[in-house]
Amino acid sequence: METKVLGKLDILKKKDLKKELLAIPEWGGSVWVQEMSAGDRDEFDAWMLNRETKDQKGMRARLVIACCVDGDKKPLFTNLDLPDLLKMSSKAVNRIAEKAMLVCGMTEEAHVE
Repeated sequence: METKVLGKLDILKKKDLKKELLAIPEWGGSVWVQEMSAGDRDEFDAWMLNRETKDQKGMRARLVIACCVDGDKKPLFTNLDLPDLLKMSSKAVNRIAEKAMLVCGMTEEAHVE
């Protein structure tokens, strides 16, 4: 079987960000968790590399900010929400962060799929 060779327009017209609905029982509902764009992933990675210390404080909440979207794929949170998210249930925030890492290809499991 011959594989189609993609051109610039074939690639740029794609809307390829994966989005999954995730139940958050602690909050009584579900949220959409969307894959980061290449630019968003670069910003997240730059934050991880440029922190003064190498601890991961705020990493999970930042993944929530980067990946939670509404039904129209618009961000639910901004960086201004970070202090509030850091006060939320660690179980809920961790559940979203784990899904975000999976849909963004940041885990070994994601590379197997």
